[in-house]
Amino acid sequence: MLPSLGIVLLAILIGLLLAVLGEVARGPAEVANATPPILAGVIIAALFGPSVGGAALAVLWVTWPPLTTHAAALIDEAAAMPHIRWLPLAGVSSAEIWVRHILPAAVPPLLRHGMLRLPGVALALAALGFLGLGAQPPLPEWGLLLSEGIDYVERAPWTTVAPATALILTSVLAVALAGLRRRQRRPTAPDNRGVSEPAIPLTLIGADESPR
Repeated sequence: MLPSLGIVLLAILIGLLLAVLGEVARGPAEVANATPPILAGVIIAALFGPSVGGAALAVLWVTWPPLTTHAAALIDEAAAMPHIRWLPLAGVSSAEIWVRHILPAAVPPLLRHGMLRLPGVALALAALGFLGLGAQPPLPEWGLLLSEGIDYVERAPWTTVAPATALILTSVLAVALAGLRRRQRRPTAPDNRGVSEPAIPLTLIGADESPR
């Protein structure tokens, strides 16, 4: 789980940095978004050999584009808020606007997005390890454990149940972490029950009518 978490955090950091650059990252993002992780793993394994670093690099290559797009949208949305647009007129520097206003508004949703992508990252790493393009023995990687234990599934089913359960628990934990939100106190409306409205004096009724 730690390699998957590291890939997600690094992809979030890359997404934030490239989102600040704007249109410069559009071309590489489209190319990376169209690359399947298995194909990227095969290419990197052919260039550098199968390893944990190569598998992590292949998964990272296909993970950062959607996070970059989301980060750019969040930054544009935060920068368009009226109170942020008025800050330069109040003498606030650009660095302070980014650090105190734009980034705090963009980072929490981006972290939740990254947590939702954590199961896919873990599954992609396990798939590359299962195919022999990732970690090599004797490293205890989930995909490699599934690949080595599949021949003994009838006599020792726990050799495959354990890594499969770890993948499932990672998915559940990631979705649970993405669902955590800071509780905000909502202002309660004043209770007007029991407060009677002032009665209209009867003398005002028909006051506009002149006596005949």
